[in-house]
Amino acid sequence: MHSVAGSDSDRYSFRIKLDKYVKGQTLFGLDEFVVNNMYSDPSYMREYLSYEALRKIGADVPLTVFANIYINGELFGFYLCVEAIDDSFLERNFSNDKGNLYKQEQGSTLEYVEGSNYEKSEQKSGKDETKTDLKNLIKVLNDMKLGEKGNIESVLDVDSALRYIAANTVLGNYDSYNGNLAQNYYLYGQDGKFTVIPWDYNMSIGGFGGGGGSSTTIPIDEPVTGINIKNLPMIHKLLAVQEYRERYHQYIKELVAYLEGFEERVAELSEIIRPYVKADPTKFYTMEQFEASIVYAETEAENMKNAAQNPFAKPDAAAGTAQQTNEGLAQPPQNLRPGVPPEFPEGGRPQRSMELKDLPGHKEK
Repeated sequence: MHSVAGSDSDRYSFRIKLDKYVKGQTLFGLDEFVVNNMYSDPSYMREYLSYEALRKIGADVPLTVFANIYINGELFGFYLCVEAIDDSFLERNFSNDKGNLYKQEQGSTLEYVEGSNYEKSEQKSGKDETKTDLKNLIKVLNDMKLGEKGNIESVLDVDSALRYIAANTVLGNYDSYNGNLAQNYYLYGQDGKFTVIPWDYNMSIGGFGGGGGSSTTIPIDEPVTGINIKNLPMIHKLLAVQEYRERYHQYIKELVAYLEGFEERVAELSEIIRPYVKADPTKFYTMEQFEASIVYAETEAENMKNAAQNPFAKPDAAAGTAQQTNEGLAQPPQNLRPGVPPEFPEGGRPQRSMELKDLPGHKEK
């Protein structure tokens, strides 16, 4: 059984597979979804708002909905249901679920390694298990000369990658390819050409770093932390191409435009979910922490709107040039940043999901 690491809480996340026992069974068109436990998010809103922002710029992202979860007739908790990246998601977004789907686990930098089988890329679907298509993508990506496209457009939907990188940059989501963990995204390949699918945004909007990190300034054109950009070729090679960099900047601007109404959106959403958060019997956080996280989000929205007026240019005193940054977009002020719950030591992140069969007393039919 998966456990919630470092605590005595039993507030698990769940993965619901509707077609586990009845082939083809769906619920509202979904064959699988994840029920996220809101760990590390006292606002309950980071993941929901992040996917909403990604939809605004045309990214293929999961459907989301808040829900009270009941087990054996008793309220277990207030959760966020997130569509799984599985057959129904692929069919809805690509009209085809027969391609090769890879979940990119920790360390999926996409650096080329001769003879590697890229074990960090877990194949979730597809009949061809040789990873030939993935290996070709990685080879073509790494073979790009700086500033030149090479053959990348034959193996990658470049805009899907640029949207993903831009969203991580603006939303401060460095528990992703943009960070030293290089994880939390999918690659879906059809006929050898891949699309980047964003995943797992519970650490976005100031959540990355366990609640105790200092404010940082991440350059817009080098949007990485804890790792050298050269070790992340999907960022390093793509943003070195002027055309791609300009498109990336456009996605940045579209995301910042979405953030113009962020304060109002946070207030609206908090009003809707507040009574459910208050009644949540297993929540990780107090209502005081929930309210503080709302204050932080609304305060941060003002910083984001200020950045929207001139999101890129910032004088570089040493060089006397304009340096592109996302200062003010990612990290909250220390006095407003809700921390990780005390029962979770830093680094003690719980498992993201378990299955219903793992629950005590559950019997399979």
